[in-house]
Amino acid sequence: EFLSETLIFINPRKACDYLMVALEGILKDLSIELTNEITVKFLSHCIHMLERSIKGEPLSYPKIKNFINENQELTLIVEKHMNVVANKYDIVISPEEIAYIVEIFLLFTQ
Repeated sequence: EFLSETLIFINPRKACDYLMVALEGILKDLSIELTNEITVKFLSHCIHMLERSIKGEPLSYPKIKNFINENQELTLIVEKHMNVVANKYDIVISPEEIAYIVEIFLLFTQ
């Protein structure tokens, strides 16, 4: 409910359903257990990322190429699962936005 106050284009319930499928796929590929902490971080970031992507206003990410090169395997996993969500909304999720999602999982894989 609190998310709906900050969104214009996204139905938060529907978005959360799609994002949870992506999250569960990412966690399965990484052999990480689903926790409240990772769920809140992921959903909070990604639902607003969807809104930014629809508006065409992605976040910038300094040194994106270096980050992707250093985290290539994790980036590919996140991209694979987030492409399903992107297809539902007919949007492209920028590499910069993917990098911020990758950062969430780096907290739980190191």
